[in-house]
Amino acid sequence: MPMQETTGPTAFAIIVGSMKSGSSSLFDLLRLHPALCPCSEKEPQYFSSPYQWGRGWDWYRGLYEGFDPTSHRYGLEASTDYAKLPYMDHVFERMKRRPDVRFRFVYIMRHPVARIVSHHKHAALTGYELGHVRPDRTDFSFDAGGVSPVAIDLTRYARHLDAYADAFGRDTILPVVFEDMLANQQKVLDEVCDFLEIAHVSSPDLPKSNEASAKFSDPTWRKLSNVRALRRLAHGIVPKSVRHRLYLSQSARSNALTQGRFEMRQDEEAWVLEELRDDLKRLREIYDIDVPAKWSIAA
Repeated sequence: MPMQETTGPTAFAIIVGSMKSGSSSLFDLLRLHPALCPCSEKEPQYFSSPYQWGRGWDWYRGLYEGFDPTSHRYGLEASTDYAKLPYMDHVFERMKRRPDVRFRFVYIMRHPVARIVSHHKHAALTGYELGHVRPDRTDFSFDAGGVSPVAIDLTRYARHLDAYADAFGRDTILPVVFEDMLANQQKVLDEVCDFLEIAHVSSPDLPKSNEASAKFSDPTWRKLSNVRALRRLAHGIVPKSVRHRLYLSQSARSNALTQGRFEMRQDEEAWVLEELRDDLKRLREIYDIDVPAKWSIAA
């Protein structure tokens, strides 16, 4: 009997951002839904990365392993690089090259100051703010250079929602607030299911995997790194010189993080909120996000 040819999704539910706002937790929550086929890479960055884009459409669809058109309604991924305007505005054009594909987007946000602080910590550890584009700045502590303009731009939530609404229609994007997910995970899950027109399911008790922790490490990796067999395997296949360089690099970044200032002063917070005032006002008026109630910010 001939083997049936496998097919990938033709509809995608994509968590597009914002960076450091709980996209990993939301992805982990949704990936368990029987109508969603999760991407084997949480952030494939297919529509944002020149390298990934060059690998082709068939490669991207192939990342949704186990996709079953009889049960899966969407492929699910969560590339936050898809919401990094004005730096990655080519994403929409690439998505529109697939007129045969249906997209639904979920845009998750958190308190602007908390997001920017987490953004700076992330950049200090990884050396990157935008995909794998190396920034000119090397020290992301607030004393070294103040608030990154990239961090401000990525926190203009209404601007990103506007861009998706203009490109694909207002009904294709759902705004979600990270603090709402912390307060009532089931309610947020139900809202996303309604938006995607899929059945409600019970919410599992998941770790908050995208909140910045002391080491900013993924909880799944922390579990795996404690498995002795895996540690022995990694030790055996990674050359000692490479392990040493990785250790020194991570140590240097961790030391820089602990030595720098990564909490905002009151005057810095006030400046950030003033910079974002018009965007926050639009977020409330156009997208019905109750900024004062959710974040205690006058808007």
